[in-house]
Amino acid sequence: MSLAKQTPDQQGKPAELWMRDSKLPNQKLLLITSDELLRQDYRQVFTKAGFEVLTAKSAEEAMPMVFQHFPVMILGDLQLPDLNGYQLCRILKNDPLVSGIPFLLISEFDENINRFWGFKSGNDGFIDKSAGVQVALTEVKTVLELFDHTLRESLPLSPKINPANLESAMQLRFKQMLDKALMESTLMNEFRALSDLTQDISLLNHLLFSLLESVITYDAAAIYFKAPRRMPQQVTFHISKPEDILPYGFSSKVKPSQEPPITQATLSQLQHYMFENIEHTNVRPLNPSMPTQSELSELVPPEVIGQIQPAGISSANGELRFAEKSDFASTYLRPFYHNNELIGGLALFSRSEIHYEHIFPIKLIEQELQRLMNQRHLACQAETYFLSDPLTGLYNYRYFMAMLEKEFIRAQRYKVPMSLVLINVDELKSYNDNHGYLLGDEILRQTAQFAIENFRNVDVIARFSGKEIVALMPETDLDNARIGCERLRQAVERNPLLWKEHKIQATISLGLATLRHGEETASDLLSRASDALYMAKKKGRNRIETALG
Repeated sequence: MSLAKQTPDQQGKPAELWMRDSKLPNQKLLLITSDELLRQDYRQVFTKAGFEVLTAKSAEEAMPMVFQHFPVMILGDLQLPDLNGYQLCRILKNDPLVSGIPFLLISEFDENINRFWGFKSGNDGFIDKSAGVQVALTEVKTVLELFDHTLRESLPLSPKINPANLESAMQLRFKQMLDKALMESTLMNEFRALSDLTQDISLLNHLLFSLLESVITYDAAAIYFKAPRRMPQQVTFHISKPEDILPYGFSSKVKPSQEPPITQATLSQLQHYMFENIEHTNVRPLNPSMPTQSELSELVPPEVIGQIQPAGISSANGELRFAEKSDFASTYLRPFYHNNELIGGLALFSRSEIHYEHIFPIKLIEQELQRLMNQRHLACQAETYFLSDPLTGLYNYRYFMAMLEKEFIRAQRYKVPMSLVLINVDELKSYNDNHGYLLGDEILRQTAQFAIENFRNVDVIARFSGKEIVALMPETDLDNARIGCERLRQAVERNPLLWKEHKIQATISLGLATLRHGEETASDLLSRASDALYMAKKKGRNRIETALG
């Protein structure tokens, strides 16, 4: 199996001339096989080709030779008396000192499963025993041409292990590789156990931070899972040392020798830094200025909010100082994408110098986080598709009624306000009759977009019927609800729709109702909003009417 074509200046050259003219670090080739006849044939042909052929009969014999001689090529028989070729290849490919050496497996490969495990072990090609040694020589030359630059850059010119300590050094390296493989397997299993929690982001983040903290050192970390559309985009922070966070009301002076505590302002800076520096992000910072306490609930998870110091506390003599982004010496940012769409991110911050990109588990962590974020993203897409109205992109009737019942129960239990508004496009039937249903659909789409822009993220906006939109506003009294409704009414009125070179001036009527505690059901609230909408139509349209009571 040939992996690449020879370059024009190498085509037709005798093998010995090709090897002599190569710029490889050495001409050493390690042949590992217990087959005596194969060993003799290969040694004769490859020696004539200009290679210095080293031979070993087993993996145990070959391992020290690899680290002592650093050959430019390893040919390993699949069948060896101790480890098989797959296992030996996997061990060598997991060692950064020799992972760049090409490894070709020698076998008859009469079954597809052999090739499958060969590729999974990390080998760089196959040599068919039955094809003959000349075919093997051609394959080796082809692979070496591909690896020429890599070998010149990565292979050391002299052994890195003292021959006198070779046996003990090899035992140590082998133990380290086994420990690494065991840790990778354990860490992967820990991540895979979280797969069923992608719908519970709070619990998932808690367990992810516990896992990250057990294998990586950091002072602050942040995880971002992209929320479903129209939901607040949240970054969850974790502080590795809880005593590092100032509780509310704490104003003791921090001595110069102490590290400054992490505050609300610090977390805000870290969040902004994270979003601003993730490449090609389509997510804007949540709060462009310093967050207030109410805004903080959308920025930091509840378990952190009660522990961090509010912004703005200072000391007249300047001895009290809080941590800032510049206090972190090391920063690691990793965006995660699905089909070129940003779906999440990981950020690590440390006051110490840590090269996160070089520490052992980071690649595995990235791989497993990518899988979890893909899973979460696809689940959100499926949920959005199931719960959305295809024309407007708003929530559908089924989802709205479920949320209405849920918010109604919560409002009654905690005695908090809740408002609901029904929105109807004025004269929609006339637009459909005179211009066709496509215009009516476009007016509905535009009105839905204005509703998204003028209500809050926490409000539930849905298509209620063929020509009506509904918005549920939790924890909103009548006066504040009316402000949002008026913004929406003016947005529709002031932005005519351009339709086939005509400006279509649409308007809307709105019926607003606020919950009366203890006196009505969710259906009653909806019915009163409907009555208010009827009054808005009756009084001339393009207006807001409020339900009595």
